Amino acid sequence: MVSKRYSAISRYLASLIVVLSVHLGMSSRVLAQIQEMTVTPVEAEGIVSRNPNVALLVVDSTIPGLTITSSLGEVGREVIGSRTIISLGAGRQRITFTAPSYQNNFITLTAQEREQYAYEVVGAASERISKLRTDFEILPRSAQLTVNGELLGTARSLELPLGSNRVQIEANGYESIDTEIMVSPQERSVYRFELALIPEYAVIIETTPPGAILQRDGVTLETVSPYSGFFRAGTYEVTATLPGFAPLTQAVTIGEDRPNRLSMALTPTTGQLVLTVDPQHAQVTVNRRPVDVSLPVVLQMGTYEVIVEAEEFLSSRFSVVVDAGARVERRVTLDPITGTLRVAVTPPNATVRLLRDGEEVDRWQGPRSIPALR
Repeated sequence: MVSKRYSAISRYLASLIVVLSVHLGMSSRVLAQIQEMTVTPVEAEGIVSRNPNVALLVVDSTIPGLTITSSLGEVGREVIGSRTIISLGAGRQRITFTAPSYQNNFITLTAQEREQYAYEVVGAASERISKLRTDFEILPRSAQLTVNGELLGTARSLELPLGSNRVQIEANGYESIDTEIMVSPQERSVYRFELALIPEYAVIIETTPPGAILQRDGVTLETVSPYSGFFRAGTYEVTATLPGFAPLTQAVTIGEDRPNRLSMALTPTTGQLVLTVDPQHAQVTVNRRPVDVSLPVVLQMGTYEVIVEAEEFLSSRFSVVVDAGARVERRVTLDPITGTLRVAVTPPNATVRLLRDGEEVDRWQGPRSIPALR
């Protein structure tokens, strides 16, 4: 069984995470009337805590439904009229103020034991708004963001209409996300998304004969056959091409519970002509095209005229039929060009010398006939 590169379980472990600060069900066309909340430090009134190990936070506000929370928690709380007195543990902490129809606000406070901190929280009406600044945190960072049909690329901070907005996120090698988010007027929202990796599976592609160039859905793979690599789950068209063979395209489906192996038998479109000639320096043409007979001559199927020639030899001319996938062998021996030399001399007893390239090769007296002379 071919092993997986990524477990299918990862598709669920790397699941979508969306963190919404506030979720309000309203149309994207609705206008919101919200209040701005102002937190201002004021002079402390010298209230003494019964517990010397805590700090006191005194908040004076008439905003209805005001909620005050500390990131470190609180030790005690007391409400006296418009004032809320909260006992805090010592340390740096974030104090958050929220109220219905108000924009949230916060302060950072480093509280010390026995100290008192006083603030006044008031609200003022703001203008009507239809859009709100919205932030996205997306993994992987290369993911492309599309909002309401507009491709924003790697933009991560933008103004969106209040209410429902369609968000699409895509990245190569990851499962895409298509969802809706709700933009709330209460505060600046942050949406976090993490795309799940698409699992890949080991795959082997073999061709007969080997060495073919492979393409997957039109894209050339990095090595020729036999190929070993990884494909994502899905169905692909694989094309193999090799000189002398017809291109072959086959479909392969890759998945977790499959062998993920493809074998492709290529059909030859050429044959081979193997010539052995004597003398070895003879010139050979096939259909009037010079060829090197030290290697097999690769030819498309058909009938060819072969000519073998050499100086001082009779040429040879013949036809061969080459079939696809066949190997045709021929041995050609050229006959030397010869003749008969007849010598007549006067006087009959004269001496005759026979020279070739300036050198004497024979000597005799009188007339003579020499057959098969080259």
